[in-house]
Amino acid sequence: MNKRSAGRLKGLSADALFSSAPIWLSMSHGRDVCYIGVMMTTDSAPAAVERYFRSVESILARYDSRPHWAKVTYRAPEDFARSYSQWSRFIAVRDDLDPDDTFGNDFLDRVFGARRRRMTIGMR
Repeated sequence: MNKRSAGRLKGLSADALFSSAPIWLSMSHGRDVCYIGVMMTTDSAPAAVERYFRSVESILARYDSRPHWAKVTYRAPEDFARSYSQWSRFIAVRDDLDPDDTFGNDFLDRVFGARRRRMTIGMR
């Protein structure tokens, strides 16, 4: 990321501090954190925005950052597994409670790993 490429984008950031939480997939699980939210306006070029977010995520990943689950992320399941100490336990609970992947979708496939879904359309 450099000033030339970032300078054309309109964005802002929000920062906050959070105490450690016992929730397995919380950004603050097991540690105090500083939340840095990076937002962009919708009038920015999509390709430039993606490059910007990928650059920011790459920089923050060096510090074992954990993305907000409702925000854009380009990380793979193995990246999350390294960042969350209870990742494998969460996946096991997910598999146990939703063995047919009824609540699965493309986003969850991308972050948790793809699972074979049962086709239920038109079946009774």
